[in-house]
Amino acid sequence: VLAVDPDYGDNGTVVYSINPENPFYTINRNTGKIRTSGAVLDRESQNARSAQLMRTIIVSATD
Repeated sequence: VLAVDPDYGDNGTVVYSINPENPFYTINRNTGKIRTSGAVLDRESQNARSAQLMRTIIVSATD
């Protein structure tokens, strides 16, 4: 994920997060790199909430 803020100094620093938290993925708050967290990604899960979290990642970028 990449976001750019044209401001300089501390005002130009972008911080990434996953909202709501997602147990299947992590994001590097400084680089925006998304990785799997090591949790088992079971596409055939009967748990509807888990299945949705495996398919959906909502990223926030703030400065």
